[in-house]
Amino acid sequence: MLELAGVGKVYSSINGEKIEAVDNLSLVIVENELVCLVGRSGCGKTTTLRLIAGLETPTRGRILLSGKKVEGPSAERCVVFQRYTLFPWRSVLANVAFGLEMQGVSRAEREKTALDYLALVGLEDQARAYPVELSGGMQQRVAVARALATDPQVLLMDEPFGALDAQTRAVLQQELMRIWRVDRKTIVFVTHDIQEAVLLADRVVVMQGPPGHIREIIDCDLPRPRDRNSAAFMDMSDRIHLLLEGAE
Repeated sequence: MLELAGVGKVYSSINGEKIEAVDNLSLVIVENELVCLVGRSGCGKTTTLRLIAGLETPTRGRILLSGKKVEGPSAERCVVFQRYTLFPWRSVLANVAFGLEMQGVSRAEREKTALDYLALVGLEDQARAYPVELSGGMQQRVAVARALATDPQVLLMDEPFGALDAQTRAVLQQELMRIWRVDRKTIVFVTHDIQEAVLLADRVVVMQGPPGHIREIIDCDLPRPRDRNSAAFMDMSDRIHLLLEGAE
């Protein structure tokens, strides 16, 4: 279980001014749940994700994973960013195996694990290729495989499909759903796209700000696979849209 309890984050500008990024975030995410954080730019979505990842330290409050306080980056929490962040000098296989290599896993074992996760994302035939030889969508699949290969408790995704064209984005949304059904990771997914959030999430956390705070948490109990054209899907999307409009 992942728990945020009264979390706030204040930055200091270069002239000493205090900037409150997020305030009083309280949220519990259970194991295997897929939660989307949605909101406009500046509402604290990415700051929240970075706090969970341990890349930022809360000014107040606490973040717990399985009852243990989050105090910095850890292999228990892996991040997939919008940009692919692959090592261009390493093959696809070596990119996916990188985290395992850092953990001291033997070469034979880490390559087997990397191949297993490349198969999961449908790229086992690209194991010897290099990132420059892959499309943007394929590179993002490699980034997902790399994150999953270390078997994290929580997968954190910061607008991972935001830089892709609409068609590729739709394909990868469906791929993520397939992978999640197989691997059953806890996922925290940041997006500004309301329909993407409704398509993917068990719950949608609607944020507003600054300072960033939770406006409402919506249960997405629509049956999967979800039909974007169904009345229930459009009603839920409209509900979130109205909440965000009300935040202006």
